[in-house]
Amino acid sequence: MVMQNPTTFEINCLTVKPSWADFFQLESFPLTYGWNLKGQLAPQAYLAMSKKQLFFGLKVFTTPNYNADLTVGQFQEGLWNQDVAELFIVDNNLRAYQEINLAPSGAYWSNYFTDYRKPLNNKYIDLRPQDFFKETTETSWTVGMALDLSKFSVKINPNNMRLNVTAISNSPEPSYYSLAKTKSVKPDFHAIVGGNAFLVS
Repeated sequence: MVMQNPTTFEINCLTVKPSWADFFQLESFPLTYGWNLKGQLAPQAYLAMSKKQLFFGLKVFTTPNYNADLTVGQFQEGLWNQDVAELFIVDNNLRAYQEINLAPSGAYWSNYFTDYRKPLNNKYIDLRPQDFFKETTETSWTVGMALDLSKFSVKINPNNMRLNVTAISNSPEPSYYSLAKTKSVKPDFHAIVGGNAFLVS
């Protein structure tokens, strides 16, 4: 992805589905904003899109802390209580948004919000991710997922989409990382959506 200005970048556009090895060779973008960052190496976000899919991945350079009893593709609320990668995608109305969580275990969760921290559970559509990737070592963790664009609960224009990538690591004394610039004093990724989210094209 190519950085254009502090709030806009171009997403990697694909004509064929990549292998995960090829996907994680694409240009990445560091999550340099956040809270309690402790001077550690910034996680690297990966994003790519085809006509029908959005590919999302994250590499984090800390020892993973997660529930190893969870399985790849398991839908599980509360993943944010431990290490997790998060993707926020904003509706075209710039108020509603969808949150997607992906843990080092490969478990995931998502929900639809009509406004700031206002979930509307009955409108949520199961994303049914089409593919997952996970890799953990003693000092890092990497996750990825392939998402069907037609399954999103938010209405988006793939050619003009607002999003933010975030991560929580080092739990239980976590660092909170964000691709978009943070403004709130306390950790709050939900405050970095709408007009403050990154615009991708």
